[in-house]
Amino acid sequence: MGARAPESVGAENEPRTRADWVDRKLREAILSGDLAPGQRLHTGELSKRWSVSQTPLREAMQRLAVDGLVEISPQRGARVAPVSLKDSYDVHELRVVLEPMALRSAMEHGSHEWLAALEDAYEVLTDELRRGAPDRGAIEESHRRYHLTLIEACDSPWLLRILDLLNSHIIRYWTLTAAPRRNTDEVLEEHRRIQTFVTEGKTDVAVAELTAHLQNALHSVAERMGEQPD
Repeated sequence: MGARAPESVGAENEPRTRADWVDRKLREAILSGDLAPGQRLHTGELSKRWSVSQTPLREAMQRLAVDGLVEISPQRGARVAPVSLKDSYDVHELRVVLEPMALRSAMEHGSHEWLAALEDAYEVLTDELRRGAPDRGAIEESHRRYHLTLIEACDSPWLLRILDLLNSHIIRYWTLTAAPRRNTDEVLEEHRRIQTFVTEGKTDVAVAELTAHLQNALHSVAERMGEQPD
């Protein structure tokens, strides 16, 4: 492994500007479901709610529209983007292709600091899963954090940006649709195998285990799509 020490995904960086702060607040409200899919976004109401001017709110909405979390139209204004099983399937399918690529790169370029951060993220995830925390959002966020830390040593900034966006949409889908969780023991075992082979530096096996894990999630979405009436 190389000596490059990537920034930790788990570190909570303070927003640099007021616009960044508003962006984060709006993003969190959408991902958690506090602002529901399809809900109209009124800048006046949100301005009062968060004690900010309407200008950074409009900037944040434009940013999130680029990420597919907000829809803006001249006639209807700004609304929270809807969620659908079809969109979720598309996002999961892309992740199956891209995340194993990022892991392979991360294992080629990662440092000991990266492995230490990954171990910390793994422990948080397994603790959340074993406890069965009542806050579903907390479990999904710890899962997202583990997977982002898993690939953060990847040397392609574009690949990391794309996967960060895909993971945001995935956590939103699982949080908002009340999709049944997969068997906890199976999920724990899948992550244990991924973590073990990454720690041991067995790249091909680790990539194969990650691919299988992601395909299982994709199959879960496909099964739900099959349950929908025509």
